[in-house]
Amino acid sequence: MIVNSEVKKVVAHGNGVTVKTDEQTFHSESLVVAVGAWAQKILAMLDLNLPLEPIRKTFAWFHANEKLYNHNDFPAFTFDTSVGTYYGFPSINGSGLKIGRHDGGQRINPDGCIEGFGELAEDEGDLMRFLGQYMPADQKMKYGKTCIYTMTPDEHFIVDKHPYYPHIAIAAGFSGHGFKFSSVMGKILSDLIISGTTKEDISLFSINRF
Repeated sequence: MIVNSEVKKVVAHGNGVTVKTDEQTFHSESLVVAVGAWAQKILAMLDLNLPLEPIRKTFAWFHANEKLYNHNDFPAFTFDTSVGTYYGFPSINGSGLKIGRHDGGQRINPDGCIEGFGELAEDEGDLMRFLGQYMPADQKMKYGKTCIYTMTPDEHFIVDKHPYYPHIAIAAGFSGHGFKFSSVMGKILSDLIISGTTKEDISLFSINRF
């Protein structure tokens, strides 16, 4: 198996699936499509056109008062403000106070060049304004990073079987908060592939709503 190899083609058959990359071709009886920001591109190869939008997001760690913001005394949090929704985590083992913005962001092509943190003028300024208003302190940024959200219009996940090929399961559009449910999502996807159904209620995540 070759990792980090671009998928060039996915072909569904009545009794299986073929996945082609530049280096290899794979055949299987079933397939789980869980490809993050590339979901729209890959699912289009399987006759699905879903409203999945990759968004560039930013977050950063700041030097913090460890007596106040250490992980034993300070919680993870979300702030709904008049200008946006922000989230953060306490300083874990001195790593610094982590702050990010959940809404907003720039639409991107995941196959293109994605600007690193600080390459856009607002990357640091947006987070600093939030800190200055809601968590004032002499907090200087340690470093920042970027990530990608794959958004659905309603910000709910897509977790379902392919409407035409029941041997293909899909997990996409996690909209920035799917990591919290990774263990149960793995169980659900294995259920869908092995038995064709799951005991978990995934009606909210139906592909048919789009």
